Amino acid sequence: MNRLLTAICLTLLLFVSTGAQTNSTPSVPAAVKAGATQQPAVDVTKAADASRLNTEVVNLFKQKKYDEALPLAQRSLEISENELKADPKFSVTSLFNLATIYFEKGKHGEAEQLYKLLLILQQPESSFGLPVSDTLTRLALLRFWKRDTAAAASLMRRSIAIKEKVQGQNHTDVAQSSFILAEFYSLNGNVKEAEPLYQRALQIWIKQSGKEDHRVENALDRYYCMLANNGQTKRYEEFRKTVLLSEADNAHTSTDVLNGKATSKPVPPYPRKALEGRIYGVTAVKIVVDETGKVVKAKAICGHHLLTGASEEAALKAQFTPTLLKGQPVKVSGVMTYNFVLR
Repeated sequence: MNRLLTAICLTLLLFVSTGAQTNSTPSVPAAVKAGATQQPAVDVTKAADASRLNTEVVNLFKQKKYDEALPLAQRSLEISENELKADPKFSVTSLFNLATIYFEKGKHGEAEQLYKLLLILQQPESSFGLPVSDTLTRLALLRFWKRDTAAAASLMRRSIAIKEKVQGQNHTDVAQSSFILAEFYSLNGNVKEAEPLYQRALQIWIKQSGKEDHRVENALDRYYCMLANNGQTKRYEEFRKTVLLSEADNAHTSTDVLNGKATSKPVPPYPRKALEGRIYGVTAVKIVVDETGKVVKAKAICGHHLLTGASEEAALKAQFTPTLLKGQPVKVSGVMTYNFVLR
């Protein structure tokens, strides 16, 4: 679970959002309009220092030089809190950067404390918009990391609601957040809550980015693995056939076609280390079958790492009758599942 959670977190937090940096780091205030309330001016020199430091932090972060970025982020926050109180947006930017550096360094307690403070500063939410959604998402990841699924799901739903309001119901960012929330539920064994979220993410990505988008393949794999672990793969096929893919696509890619026409399907041996460790469970292997019915490619998409190697080797030895499309043999792909049971 920790491996998968780390992958989820890194997908979201590969780098500090430069868009948020630009929007959150204001320029020196212009003269206020006639009749408007005069706002306290910020120190021009200090504002320039904070902006420069934030830019350096972002550049170092993108290079994964977290130790070098950390003191600069701390200095930026110090300037923002002590010298630039007139404009809280400086503190918002500096807090965001410092919290995210702590997150990447594995200092989750420090990161969560700063994100919570950041959320207080980002009020009212309507004034900050999407940056609030980002903060909520990061807090959700930290809560989930600590096995607090209920709090994580609540925070993520708030994040999704903001994105829906600002970006629209069918934006790809809404799909990404829906996918993350689906993973929360899936890893906690809650298929009922996870399934519609996987489906929503897939529908948005296919509509907005096309079925070849790498996020579609990843989400399909994750959705399938969740259902396979619960013996419900037929629901995956139903979703594919009725919602996602065309008739031609389904002829080329179907777990029913592969498993239903297998002429030889060797059972993988139980790996000794897995037996010794009392490791069990379902593995799923994505395969490609050529026009003659031979498996030419096999790659595990889920299952314990001590079980996936044996599963891939067994899948490569499987044999199928050729699949015909309009009377001609075609290459097909699909998924084979294996269930390792301790006896």
